[in-house]
Amino acid sequence: MLDQPNPLLHIVGEVIRPERGRHMVFTYDEAMDDGVVRARCPDPKFVCTARCTGRRIIFGPTGASVIHALGREVYGAVWEVDAAGLAGLDASMGAPGVKERRGAFVRTSEGRLLVTDIYALTNPELGEPDPALVLRIAELGGRLGFPIGYKEQIRGWLGASIH
Repeated sequence: MLDQPNPLLHIVGEVIRPERGRHMVFTYDEAMDDGVVRARCPDPKFVCTARCTGRRIIFGPTGASVIHALGREVYGAVWEVDAAGLAGLDASMGAPGVKERRGAFVRTSEGRLLVTDIYALTNPELGEPDPALVLRIAELGGRLGFPIGYKEQIRGWLGASIH
């Protein structure tokens, strides 16, 4: 068994990492919007759209977040930022504190694996979501070309106290 290579080592060369001093951030909420992310950090660079498997989006009174969920996926936008941009995003997201920034692997539409950061509420609370936020995320998903089923899943949060 020791003479067998680690089965995960073959993917290391296929993983896309940011350049030194840069960070890739996966956004799934209103920060998918160019204007919103630019207001939060200097000079972000749009990289691509992607999906994060093993997580699902949830909504509550404090906004959108992601939680671990086998067999589910979240669609979003990947932005590349420098250290100052990451600090700006941390401050606007309330991290650390309200939200945490965690590492995540996401896949592009071509199947390429990216190393990113993702923000999630420290204590996600299900409840009545802000309808404007739900509609905004669904609209951004339409603009970014997310699957129809995913956009319908997002809209399904309207009027649902727990989903």
